[in-house]
Amino acid sequence: MKSETSSQFAVLPEGGLKEEVREWTDIETMCRAGRLSRNALIFLPEENTWKKLIDTDLASCFRRYETASANRDEASSSETRWEEEYESATQQIRLSPCDTGLRLRAAEIARAMGRIDAACGHYQEALEISPYHPRVAQEAKRNLPPSKWKSLRFLEKPPQVWEDPAGVFAYPCERGPLYLAVPAVVLTGLFWTVWTVVPALLVLSLWAMETVRSTSRGERRPPLWGGLLGDPLRRVAKPLVAAAVAGLELFSLFVVFAGILVVTRLSGESNVLLVIRKSPVLTVLLCTASLFFLPAVIMLAAAPAARLRDIVNPKTIVYAIRVMETEYILSVCFVALLFCAMWGVGSLLDFIPVLGRVFYAAATVYILLAGGFVFGRLNGRFEERLERRTPDTESTPE
Repeated sequence: MKSETSSQFAVLPEGGLKEEVREWTDIETMCRAGRLSRNALIFLPEENTWKKLIDTDLASCFRRYETASANRDEASSSETRWEEEYESATQQIRLSPCDTGLRLRAAEIARAMGRIDAACGHYQEALEISPYHPRVAQEAKRNLPPSKWKSLRFLEKPPQVWEDPAGVFAYPCERGPLYLAVPAVVLTGLFWTVWTVVPALLVLSLWAMETVRSTSRGERRPPLWGGLLGDPLRRVAKPLVAAAVAGLELFSLFVVFAGILVVTRLSGESNVLLVIRKSPVLTVLLCTASLFFLPAVIMLAAAPAARLRDIVNPKTIVYAIRVMETEYILSVCFVALLFCAMWGVGSLLDFIPVLGRVFYAAATVYILLAGGFVFGRLNGRFEERLERRTPDTESTPE
């Protein structure tokens, strides 16, 4: 029993030869910390006898210490066991890198060990193997905080853009009228001469790629130009070269065909460019082929890791179109309808030269942004398959 008359007690540690005089609270602290054993002796003045600490009110302190010690030992044993299981899981992953189940197991062990970033890495690798896999998405959402699982790529397939048609038409105006008006004025001047049309088309292609890139990442507003200066080689030079090469590839086919017409004298013109320009059939075919071919080039060029030789490779472009199939054709038809509407209204304004040019420039900017939004959403839906550049690496989500 704790003495009510004395605040200090003589304590003889187990195996000790000299007793120590300490306060009762100090003795309790030493028992909880394991500095005094249960067989140490304490002199109780009220009972005028020496007793083992375990036989006094201090016994509860030993029970708490032993429980805490056991918990620490158990935690240490559990941590060792998790480490062994995690190492085993990672070794199995090296042997079977495409096994989604192994990566989920590794993520679960990493999360149990408190390694949230490592768990995110395993979930991301599993999603890259099987994009939009329902089980991976379900476990990632259940086991990770929202700030982590929302950053995972290929977790949820983006919805089709046509589920919100009003958003398509409203997108170009999201940054206000000046965002449309200033480029429209600049384009009006550039469209005035033949020599400035080519650089204008290159700038429009770059703008379209930036729109596709930002929209595919979930941005709800048209892109700004600040990020271009940070990486001019990848964000400016490579897209412009890709657009120029792809345009030349397509145009060269019609030049060759027009040259055949000139050589065989099936056309009265000696200049192949005039043959294309004066032939309604070739002009319509060129516009149709450009509208069907170039959006895929822009989508491929918008990928951060896109290689130039892949972007301009006709085989890769055809493969990308085949992957997207119906959704791509619908998107192309939508942009074609916008152009038809532009030409229809523009034909009514042709008798007013300046107004007609301004209208065509403004309509071009609007169609570019609306079309970029549509193809950007489409790019987000098929991003994981477009990143696999060749048909033999095609992967279908489970």
